[in-house]
Amino acid sequence: MIASKAQHKDAMKQTVSPPTAQKTSARWVKILGSSVLDQAVLSVANFLIGLTLIRYADDTQYGYYVLMFNTVMLLTMLQNSFIGTPLVIKLPKLDEIEKRQWLGSLHKDQSQWLGSGTVILLLLISGLWATGAITTTITALALAAVAAIIASLYREFFRNTLLLYQRPQLVLLADLIYATGLIAGGLIATQFTVAATIAILATALSALAGGRLLSHWMRNLIDTRAAPGRLMTIAPIGLWAASGAGVYWLLNQGYSFVTAFTLDVAAVGALAAARLLMMPVNLVCTGIQKQITPLHHIGCTPKIHESRYTNLPGSPWPWVPLSSATPY
Repeated sequence: MIASKAQHKDAMKQTVSPPTAQKTSARWVKILGSSVLDQAVLSVANFLIGLTLIRYADDTQYGYYVLMFNTVMLLTMLQNSFIGTPLVIKLPKLDEIEKRQWLGSLHKDQSQWLGSGTVILLLLISGLWATGAITTTITALALAAVAAIIASLYREFFRNTLLLYQRPQLVLLADLIYATGLIAGGLIATQFTVAATIAILATALSALAGGRLLSHWMRNLIDTRAAPGRLMTIAPIGLWAASGAGVYWLLNQGYSFVTAFTLDVAAVGALAAARLLMMPVNLVCTGIQKQITPLHHIGCTPKIHESRYTNLPGSPWPWVPLSSATPY
């Protein structure tokens, strides 16, 4: 009797396991394929806007664009590492209600920090302009950069969260809108002498449009009534991840600011143009690793999350997640 039951269970496993395994494999192939395609869309969009500005704008304007865009990317990467890394570790241990509460709390924390940061930056820019330290043209560029920073951080919070929930198809749709706005903004920018300001403003508007769409899809995954304060809870791990991401960024993009301080902005544009034209494939490949870590969230085995720091192959440091890589 017992033997027959055991044989029946073995037969059921043999019958069910192959289709289940095939279904799981197909699901992961679809998810990974969408993620790679999404990264390719973003990289190609930035490659095209770079080529457009190189061809139709002068080196100084392209240099300003590179400096401002790199600043946006640095802050975006720091946020993704500070918030995303602890979430990859924390969320798999929570039930659905707790996940919604955590995300709602972190979103409120982010909104408070963004509000305070915006006020500080606006006061700083206004003070510099009032004292004559910066020209009106640079002031307009700085204001556009602030808008791009706020909109990009807003967009990336929802973007990374949807990747944690293994919904890269929705992220891809939002990023298509973002990429379209970037390319259109680059084309429009070439019609003005302040091409960098127009291009950065287009980045802000595109990020805002993509962020609004992503937040709409996230409305059922976030508890809007959750109390703020969870950001400080994840700070110990987040600081380690953000520090590693910052060093990684310095190794890849820090040269632009060194060049601006030691030479001039036009030299930044010339160097960035040469780098862009020499490494088109790298633009696609560099950020693909950004997609991988969040996609492990729900579908991976518990053993992956036992480590205090997400130590995955391909990460520059043990505490730096693959998601900290510069995506563009």
